[in-house]
Amino acid sequence: MTDDERPRVPRRVRSKESPELQEWKDQRERDGLPIHGPEYQREKGKWYRELTRDRRRELQAAYKERNREHVRTYNREYMRAQAQRRRAEEEKHARRAEQSRQYYAANKDKWVGYSRAYVARQRAEDPDGFRERRRANNAADYQRHREERLAAKRDAHRDNPDARRAAARDYYERHKDEVKAKSRDRYRANKERAKTAAAAWRRREKNRQQGGLPTERLHGTSSAERAENRASATAFFTTPRTPEQIARLKEECAVSTAMIAAWERDCQRARADVYLAGQPTIGHKFVDPTDKEVFRRIAREREQARRDAAQAAEDARLDEIARNVNDTLRHTPRLSNRRLDAVGPHAGPATPGRGLGL
Repeated sequence: MTDDERPRVPRRVRSKESPELQEWKDQRERDGLPIHGPEYQREKGKWYRELTRDRRRELQAAYKERNREHVRTYNREYMRAQAQRRRAEEEKHARRAEQSRQYYAANKDKWVGYSRAYVARQRAEDPDGFRERRRANNAADYQRHREERLAAKRDAHRDNPDARRAAARDYYERHKDEVKAKSRDRYRANKERAKTAAAAWRRREKNRQQGGLPTERLHGTSSAERAENRASATAFFTTPRTPEQIARLKEECAVSTAMIAAWERDCQRARADVYLAGQPTIGHKFVDPTDKEVFRRIAREREQARRDAAQAAEDARLDEIARNVNDTLRHTPRLSNRRLDAVGPHAGPATPGRGLGL
């Protein structure tokens, strides 16, 4: 049998596309999405990377494990090149910035003229849009440098307090009624918080006075005073001392034994007061910490007192609601609550109209 007489078997057609890719393409075709072109190639790359993510991770981990030293050497060289490239970019940027500053300083009048002409042209073409753009640019610039500007303003006020006080007095004289009205509105809006803060301040002042401490008063200092104080402290704490100087300082700053004993007694009294303040009492007698029955009774009494206070607060709230409802539905003014003389004779309420009047 010759070659021509042999039956020809059709060659098997092999597809280059995997079943997963063919299924993905069919789905895109059903969804009406393109299966050719740049967009298709981008989507195909995303799909393939997502499909082989775990496999690629395993291969990368295996490669790093087999070539650990090579990978480390490559990473070090890469990071070194990146740092060198970054430094070159920073130097280039700094060099160009310096050149720009020098050029601007040499041609300042020309560039100022250009800027003014551009601003005038923009304002003439669209006055409303120019104002809106300028307002938006100013607001964005303020938000970008807000902390810096506030810090500079605080430093300026602290360095020159007299000018700040004079400006505040002048503003108050020119807007006295407005300032007072704003203060009253702010107090009404935050009345409870203001009362709480005032009570806390009074409590702190009372504790300070009872402890024999001076009243807390703060005063501002200028930048020159702060710099002088900082320099003095640095010079004092960083100057090396000889043993003779240390002995002389100890002798000059020595504290007498009587003062130390008094201070220790005051500390012990303070610790005792704090301890006793946290212990439960019955009247003026302290309770034995081992008496559990008394502790349970005190706990019950405190719980009952807490419940009574909560009930009283709830009753007061309901009374206030009822009073508001009554005032809303009332057609006649409320009668004044006159206090009767407890010692004098009792007189009943007046008889309403159309009565017998007895």
